[in-house]
Amino acid sequence: MPQTYLTENTFVISEKAININQASAEEMEKLPRIGAKLAQDIVAHRLKFGSFRKTEHLLLIDGISDKHYREIRNLIKVE
Repeated sequence: MPQTYLTENTFVISEKAININQASAEEMEKLPRIGAKLAQDIVAHRLKFGSFRKTEHLLLIDGISDKHYREIRNLIKVE
């Protein structure tokens, strides 16, 4: 896995990042601290409101805090 260098305001997306606009709930469960319910909530939000335009939009989902988002932001992408 490529090395990731993080600073307070920047981050590098992993080459194996999960596209949250296409991933199944099962694929999202591979992310740290994303269990079955939260993965289903992400998919349900996407189905109800359409594709995520930014990864930060995950913060709109109950159960994803700023801290949690910072932990997974280099593991996810939107396309």
